[in-house]
Amino acid sequence: MTNETIIKVLNQLEKEYSGDKYKDNGRKFIYRLAVKLINTEDDDRKCVIEFFLNQIELESSDHRSTALRTIEKMQAIELAPRLEEIYYKWHHGRSYNWNHGIAHLMIMLNYKTSVYASFFTEFKHKEHHECFFTAVLYSKIEPEKGVELLAELLYLEGELQTDDYFLARLGYLIRNSAPTLLLTLVSKIAAVDKERGEKLRLIMIAKLKEYGDRMMREEKVRQVILDLSNNNF
Repeated sequence: MTNETIIKVLNQLEKEYSGDKYKDNGRKFIYRLAVKLINTEDDDRKCVIEFFLNQIELESSDHRSTALRTIEKMQAIELAPRLEEIYYKWHHGRSYNWNHGIAHLMIMLNYKTSVYASFFTEFKHKEHHECFFTAVLYSKIEPEKGVELLAELLYLEGELQTDDYFLARLGYLIRNSAPTLLLTLVSKIAAVDKERGEKLRLIMIAKLKEYGDRMMREEKVRQVILDLSNNNF
């Protein structure tokens, strides 16, 4: 399968799942593309994958975003070492957005690599609010380093606020984290600033109770609430 054929198929599929019918930021297109690729014959699939990796390697490409999103949707963990190789080959001379795209994809593939140290150093200073969501997922790969990063990001907040955006991030943390990580996170904040740690503990308890009631799965959160309530960090 030639690059011209691949581009033609991509354009046709994107046209089919775009426009007024699908106002979903391309999610349906990416889903259909991933399904199609998974069910494609091996030789053709290898050609498309190589095309995607070449697009990812370029600084500017019409199909780079499609390649990144499709590999993520496919959960193609076997491609992570190639992505790591591409990152190390070019990252010093490429833009922040180029580096972010590859590093974020490897995190979404649950891949452990030393890439993340330099990636998060830049990410947390450029977009520390958005960095929080990625750090939550990173904590599944490397829990100890992940909780240190989350504590640092929360400390960068300054005075903890209970606005909707902060509570949304806290809700994301609760939904995607092990109970022990929540306890460790509160204790790390309290070790630096006891008053702020106490405030986070109370906010966390309230959010956990809301989560338990709303999801009708109180048994999942009851023990965490109890542990948080009984701990004086």
